[in-house]
Amino acid sequence: KDEDEKLIQQTINDVAARSDGLVAAASANSNIDFDRSLAAALNQMTMERRESISEAVHGVVAPQVETEEMVRMKLSALQEEIDGLPSQQKVAYNMAMQSPRGRAYLTNPRFQVQFLRAESFDVAKAARRLILNCQTKAKYYGEDSVGRPLCLSDLSKEELKAMKEGAFALLPRRDRSGRMVVFHRAMCGKGHYDRPLSFVSHTWFQLYVRSLHAFATCLTGPFPSTKHSGLPSCLP
Repeated sequence: KDEDEKLIQQTINDVAARSDGLVAAASANSNIDFDRSLAAALNQMTMERRESISEAVHGVVAPQVETEEMVRMKLSALQEEIDGLPSQQKVAYNMAMQSPRGRAYLTNPRFQVQFLRAESFDVAKAARRLILNCQTKAKYYGEDSVGRPLCLSDLSKEELKAMKEGAFALLPRRDRSGRMVVFHRAMCGKGHYDRPLSFVSHTWFQLYVRSLHAFATCLTGPFPSTKHSGLPSCLP
């Protein structure tokens, strides 16, 4: 954990330094042609990549067509894919599966289908996402959290304080494709987070709990609107 905290803190510092440099450069020359710079960057991308970015920003998402038979087949294939993964890759998952409660939670179709939807029903990717989800929960909230939903008691006092002070906010309306819009202020300074891992744990908890049971979010995913955005690939 000490190495994780050092890495996270270094990443936070690097991002902050780069942001400060961009602001300083913009302030020094207010006549910078940002439109021209943006156009130059877009021109370096392929047509498919530009269209993908534009559609993601504007909420143009092709709906996923599901049938009961297709979902049932994919769920069965997902469980087979998980069972076939090496044991060393799914330590947290295997530990949770040893208890009746954990097994019921992790094999519940309502739980598993969210990972399939997050990966457009790519079974191999969904299996890796589910296993990574279990590993992440065990890392931040303890091994007993893997086989159950997260709750407020899983957070530390400083994480609860940051939550009450509005470090993370879910906007009241969704975007045009039904995605949640998340606003997060990267407040990692004194008075908010004593440890860098608390910043990650608090953010992950909020995203996990807010999106886990939202059907529309499972289909389209959350849309980040943050100063330093980037959603973890272990969320459903």
